[in-house]
Amino acid sequence: ISLWQEARINPSLKRFRSDAFLQFVKFNKVARLLAKKLTVLYNLRRMASTSLRHLAPAILKIIEESPIDVADALKMDPVYGPSIPVTEEDKESAFLLLLEQVERERTYGQAMTEIDLWIESLASANFLPFGTDILSLQDTLFDAKFRVLADVDYLDIAMMKRNEEEHPSEDRIAIIKKSLESLLELEGEVSQMLAEAIVNRNNAKFEMDQNLDEENFMAAQSPEANVSQTPAWSTERLVAFRTELHHLNKRYRRAKGKFDIAVVSAILLEDVVGTFQALLPWQAMRHTLWDAFLEKEEEDAWRGVESPVKKNFQGRWARRLEVLWFLNNMFVIRVVKVVSSLLCGFLSVCMLWSELSVAPWIRDYFSEPQQGSLLLHQVCWASKLPPSCRSSDSTPTAEDPFSIEPAVQVIIICHLLYFLRICHFSLTRLRLWKLYEVIPGETDSHSLLVNAFLACRIVPSITQNYLNMLREAHEEREVGGEATVFEKTFSAMGRVPFVGSSFDEILPPIMLGFFILNLFFIISRQVFGKRFE
Repeated sequence: ISLWQEARINPSLKRFRSDAFLQFVKFNKVARLLAKKLTVLYNLRRMASTSLRHLAPAILKIIEESPIDVADALKMDPVYGPSIPVTEEDKESAFLLLLEQVERERTYGQAMTEIDLWIESLASANFLPFGTDILSLQDTLFDAKFRVLADVDYLDIAMMKRNEEEHPSEDRIAIIKKSLESLLELEGEVSQMLAEAIVNRNNAKFEMDQNLDEENFMAAQSPEANVSQTPAWSTERLVAFRTELHHLNKRYRRAKGKFDIAVVSAILLEDVVGTFQALLPWQAMRHTLWDAFLEKEEEDAWRGVESPVKKNFQGRWARRLEVLWFLNNMFVIRVVKVVSSLLCGFLSVCMLWSELSVAPWIRDYFSEPQQGSLLLHQVCWASKLPPSCRSSDSTPTAEDPFSIEPAVQVIIICHLLYFLRICHFSLTRLRLWKLYEVIPGETDSHSLLVNAFLACRIVPSITQNYLNMLREAHEEREVGGEATVFEKTFSAMGRVPFVGSSFDEILPPIMLGFFILNLFFIISRQVFGKRFE
């Protein structure tokens, strides 16, 4: 079912978008929880030099293990600019901004400037026109050598003369707007609102300089401001806080990893579909892709899929590789997934029935040597004289000895690859609270060890189960027969009391219940998902 859904473009695009939105909600929730914990750590850092001086070494140890430097937390106000956060709400907002800044620096490999943070605060406060390309505006200011707020403040003539009363606000806005249009080539409403923001910021700065009360300011910044509201801290409570911060940081990294994967998948599929629609109709698409593959130099030559999350090919065969990549992701993969989903559905039915046929009260209804096992039917169909498929009166001869035919090997390999694919699908999507979760790029060491442990435990069980469906899993060897170590180990499971059958015969049919339960969850999710949409 998953392969069939991934093979269809529109359902896949809708699912990627909804998954990206869902992962954003989860990531935002975890980020706020982490910001609250970092706020507590920020308060502890301030109190480490006064009331909690006896716990200062433990506090400094926690600060060293913090995912970010709590001393860098600053509140970016669209009017007043960067300032030290005072209230708990301001501190949480500052740490949310700092977390976003750190993630962007990891993504783009470049530190954000003070101007970048100020532009984002303007956009968040709706001080810029709706729909403004924030990234382009930040790049434009960066290319014009604007790094700190003082660079834009001195575009205001009142700031240069330190007097706002001599120049009306309308004249100052007009001068700043003219400077922005000449320096940055900004036009229209963007330059107007940006000039107004600069004037408002300078006016607030003049007013703050006139009304500055140093005693009140220092009292607000006193490290004892929140001591009365903070419960008593001890070594045990610090250890518990350190553990909570560690686990919350792991949750944050996992949520960020899943959010990044969902966003990249959605953006990449949107860009591929957009490129496909731009190349239509089919005749024009065939002509365009063929010319690009032959590397014909034309003015409107196709350069590949343009996507911010895709790395373009470089080198001599770049355009040909772009064509092959587009055809593979748009057509070939989807056809392969459709065929694979049909084949997996067929093998699922065969495997489920073969599992049921293991039970003695089911296989006794079949008189043929295969005893109802569809997997064994497939193996026997490709073999000349398999031991489990020959009649009781047939005996091997020197001209026709027992041998494994290549066709039998191919079928067995297909069966085993299908089983391994099921295990891989399950292990990568399994989640056991905080113990186990596999996320590409963000899987912790404990989850990797659990994954290896489960894989080592599953492989022998799959082998025994497959041999059981082929009627080759012997509980007891015939007299004179030599049992392998594998058979001795699994035959030690014994028989179920009051039933008379072994565990190898009782447990496989239970898969029918899990299959029905899983099918019910899938159908209900599809039904309720459509209603929700």
